[in-house]
Amino acid sequence: MKTINMADTLKEVLEKRGVKQAWLVEQINQMNPELHMTRNKLSAIVNGSRKVSIDELKAICIALKLNPDVFLP
Repeated sequence: MKTINMADTLKEVLEKRGVKQAWLVEQINQMNPELHMTRNKLSAIVNGSRKVSIDELKAICIALKLNPDVFLP
């Protein structure tokens, strides 16, 4: 069974698209201010040291126009 690392996938998407984490944080907070996303939180998610919530994942996918299936094995 193939495993996939969400952090690695997100990092790869950001790099390939030339998206800065600061921009993504801004987009997430515009969509859902209740998430209180910060650069530190997003950095921890991207580096794999923090788990992502369903609401955070949804906001990330919407901001990046990304199908959540990319995070599935």
